[in-house]
Amino acid sequence: MSEVTLPNVTLLILLYQKQLDTCSTFLSLLKNPLASQVNVVIWDNGSLAQLHENRLMAEHYQHDFASLLVQGNGQNMPLSKVYNQVFEQAFQQNGAELVVLLDHDTELPSDYLQIFIDEYQQTAGELLLVPQVRSKMQKLLVSPRRQEAYYLFRRYHLSCDFEGVSAGMQNTNQFFAVASGLGITAKVWQTGLRFEETLQFYGIDTEFCADYASKFSHFFLSNAVLSHDISEEATESSEVKMWRFEQHMDYWRFQLKKHAPYPSWCTAAFVACYRRLYRLKVRLQAHD
Repeated sequence: MSEVTLPNVTLLILLYQKQLDTCSTFLSLLKNPLASQVNVVIWDNGSLAQLHENRLMAEHYQHDFASLLVQGNGQNMPLSKVYNQVFEQAFQQNGAELVVLLDHDTELPSDYLQIFIDEYQQTAGELLLVPQVRSKMQKLLVSPRRQEAYYLFRRYHLSCDFEGVSAGMQNTNQFFAVASGLGITAKVWQTGLRFEETLQFYGIDTEFCADYASKFSHFFLSNAVLSHDISEEATESSEVKMWRFEQHMDYWRFQLKKHAPYPSWCTAAFVACYRRLYRLKVRLQAHD
């Protein structure tokens, strides 16, 4: 019997202040039987010292994959630019047919690669592959989901439409998926779909899904179930919480400018006022 030819698959794992041998995504990937047949790109968004350390560490795993490359530049680059740069390289220079995006805190089941490759072939590479992502602690289905944005008030109507839904084609109406785990095919990339580089951290996945929905009527809901750390289940310092707030505000301003029917000067002033009121509230609470 002739050996089945697998598609050219690249996995991008993004690290930040993380050693490769403690990365749950990387360690779970090693347990996949097909790992030796895929290309892996590790992008280290941390310091040059950390990048050098992870490159040395990667030498011990070179034989576990078809190829293993550790990249970075010692800067904490906007994620959107990292994604576009690595995806473009994989598709245009390395002939990838499928590129999978992964954060460093996403755990993969042992049959993950087999499932995704089977589904890529099933769809002939025509659609975005979207896994089911559950939170690590409470096992909540956080992605995909439907969400209707109320841009002016920063509220979302969320639904659990995909809880218990069988794998297969799903319509893209108001759909959202977290970036970690997405499988983007060469055919999808060739439509010109890209990650919004105006955004640095928050909202990148939201805008990508919205842009995908403007081009495609369906995505493919995968049988693969991933486990992912979410900030709502984490204990964070006040500094980290404030950083998240500022990032959310930057994205909110972008949303209002792009989607809401208001003048840009009006939305900028509105978000600026909200920022000041929130910061004042935090300072007052700190003195209580």
